[in-house]
Amino acid sequence: MGSSRRAIIVRSTSYWFVLPDNGLISLVRDKEKLLEAYEIDTSKFERVSNTFHARDIFGPVAGAIASGVYPNNFGMKIPLEMLTYFNLPQVKLSENSKEIILEGEVIYVDRFGNLITNITERDIKYLLKYSSPEKIRVRIWEEGSKPYEVISLSSHYDTSKEVVALIDSFGYLEIAVPQGNASEKLNLRKGAKVKVFADRKKP
Repeated sequence: MGSSRRAIIVRSTSYWFVLPDNGLISLVRDKEKLLEAYEIDTSKFERVSNTFHARDIFGPVAGAIASGVYPNNFGMKIPLEMLTYFNLPQVKLSENSKEIILEGEVIYVDRFGNLITNITERDIKYLLKYSSPEKIRVRIWEEGSKPYEVISLSSHYDTSKEVVALIDSFGYLEIAVPQGNASEKLNLRKGAKVKVFADRKKP
């Protein structure tokens, strides 16, 4: 989708990222070291619409970088300190003899309406030491609204399910509607509360 944010290219220890400078790179920074960044000069592109930057800018640039073109062909290098970041709220952990509970929140809603939380793959792996994917329940809600509960953790966008909870490509717990928009369907936005319950395995 289009955005008033500048378009950037960022290299981490493992990957290149082409994205808007809207704070999303924070999800990468919390996983691995960022090495360099470039601001894309959009004037280099003949056709740039106001609504389809993914098609007109990000797609062509990502394809070029994957083919070996270096990012300084698209714009100037900028200090990593100049990028937009957001601080992720801390995940709370509590447990008792029957279950383990993680408390977090939605930190980002992507252009497809997927709800990205601050609960990480590492957090979920901790639960799985004592539980199993089918015994994990994800509850999500906003203040004053009725909670929606997702039963079990999915490994992919299972189209047989109305709503799924899974680990996304950035390594964060995501609530999604296969072939749909979770934000619209559940009427939830950034800041919505999330609880993950894991029933302990019986000894």
